[in-house]
Amino acid sequence: MFSGALVPGGAGAPAPPAAAVAAAALVVWLAVYNKVSAPVNKELTDAALDCRTAPNARGLQRTWDSVINARVVLQAVALGAMCVALVAS
Repeated sequence: MFSGALVPGGAGAPAPPAAAVAAAALVVWLAVYNKVSAPVNKELTDAALDCRTAPNARGLQRTWDSVINARVVLQAVALGAMCVALVAS
């Protein structure tokens, strides 16, 4: 399956598919971040800059927690795929 993984330019090297997997994982991560995490960050940052606690801080934390595992997995997949692409190139 990964016959060229350790040989630069080897036949059947998985660099392009691995790079595509990494890019796809990061695009999905970015979509999750923009849809869920960025609004939470903005609301908490605005509250902190106003020297106040967000009135719905617990709800914001639950929202953040609901996607953190997915974001970690996506980052790990991207990193692993980039490592495969690097070794294969």
